[in-house]
Amino acid sequence: MKMTTDFQNSPTIQRNTTIDIAKGIGILLVYFAHAVNDCYPKNVICAFHMPLFFFLSGLLFNPQKYLFGEFFRRRLKSLIIPLVTFTVIGLGIGYSTGMYNLSYLGHGFLPAHWFLFVLFLSEMMCYWPSKLNKILLMSCIVSFSIIGLCVMPQHEVAYSLNSVFHASAFYLSGTL
Repeated sequence: MKMTTDFQNSPTIQRNTTIDIAKGIGILLVYFAHAVNDCYPKNVICAFHMPLFFFLSGLLFNPQKYLFGEFFRRRLKSLIIPLVTFTVIGLGIGYSTGMYNLSYLGHGFLPAHWFLFVLFLSEMMCYWPSKLNKILLMSCIVSFSIIGLCVMPQHEVAYSLNSVFHASAFYLSGTL
């Protein structure tokens, strides 16, 4: 990131457009992966499109910016409140149109929203490890990856713990 000085001589940080471009490509890949039926490109894209988002989130993470309490409150406001809001709206629309019934709540209900839930838990899990030296940080990444492979692998529910551990490993990789 380049430092510039505005008209009042106070330093400002410019956005890194490379990260914005990577996010844009990731969004297009997510759209494509959800828009097509099973095919080879979809399988390839699904192998990396969500890890890319978690990696980029970790890349932008600055654990020194806030104490944990403030960090928790900010993430609750920016991730969990939208998750609950859009889930309630989606449930209302889906229920009123007959697309959903209450039995969906336990089985991947509104699967597009899983990302906010997993991102929130991953950020909470990564707050303190991200402050470690690189060797300990890499140990956490490997540990999260192994735990993600071992915990609940038989469940195909996006809210499962293995998703949180896998996402946390990519998030911490971005902080490196």
